[in-house]
Amino acid sequence: MNKDEYKAKRQWLSEFYAEAARTGREIQICMFSPAMWFAMDHGPNVACEITKWRLKPEPQKAWVVWYNGGGSIWITTDHEKAVSFANHNCSDAIIQEITRPD
Repeated sequence: MNKDEYKAKRQWLSEFYAEAARTGREIQICMFSPAMWFAMDHGPNVACEITKWRLKPEPQKAWVVWYNGGGSIWITTDHEKAVSFANHNCSDAIIQEITRPD
């Protein structure tokens, strides 16, 4: 590994650990192909292949707007759009968050 590659890897590691600390997300490693991600109690270092490491992605979310007494629904992956739809299109709306399980 040359000096520039080493510097780039150190920068990546710094950003990786800063994001892990900021978000509290789990550190994972890819063990097999096709990709299977496993939680680790330690993380990458300068000797690791960084493409095999990630922070566990945030679960996907959607919002359901129930309106017309719960007889109609509108679904979006954008929370602000759900709130806007509910505020502008119906007085009896209920917004429900749905989170994809791990």
